[in-house]
Amino acid sequence: MKVVVFDGSREPRGPVGVRLRDVVERLREFDVEAEPVRLETVRVTGCTGCGQCAHRTCDIGCSSPPSDGLRRCARKIKAADALVIGTPVYAMHGSPATQKLLIRLEHDRRERGDRSLAGKAAVVVVGPPGSGAGAAAADVRRRLEAHGMRVLEAAMPVAGASEARKAAEVGDLVDLLLPALAPQPA
Repeated sequence: MKVVVFDGSREPRGPVGVRLRDVVERLREFDVEAEPVRLETVRVTGCTGCGQCAHRTCDIGCSSPPSDGLRRCARKIKAADALVIGTPVYAMHGSPATQKLLIRLEHDRRERGDRSLAGKAAVVVVGPPGSGAGAAAADVRRRLEAHGMRVLEAAMPVAGASEARKAAEVGDLVDLLLPALAPQPA
């Protein structure tokens, strides 16, 4: 069982980053392989998503997909059993780093016909709640559901919450994920 946990926030000590770090630790307590990835540190080599790399006769000299950090992130998602993606709110959307990842996944689905994400479980963490958080969560959810992913929840961690509230939020997220990771009866 493997879960990839993407943190799209710039501040790892913010409400989203702290909850995601705690989710990784808690999943590991249940012997789930949880891999954290900070999207702000992923090397993006300049792909504009033009789709020309999908054509055999392409010779436009852009970055090759294997050297791009977002391509590796997409491969991690495809190899995992579930995905947790967290982002702060940027103008009623996810962070720019989160947007880049979602655009790359969309490119794979549209241009390459990649349907490997269908059926995978996902949890969206957007925060803190307030102006635009609901719209940002809906945007990320819609983009993941376009791939056929099962989005289990869109959680919104509260900034300045007590330790008990943080633990409860993390517990709720882990409780959502664990049944989705259990082997399905044949």
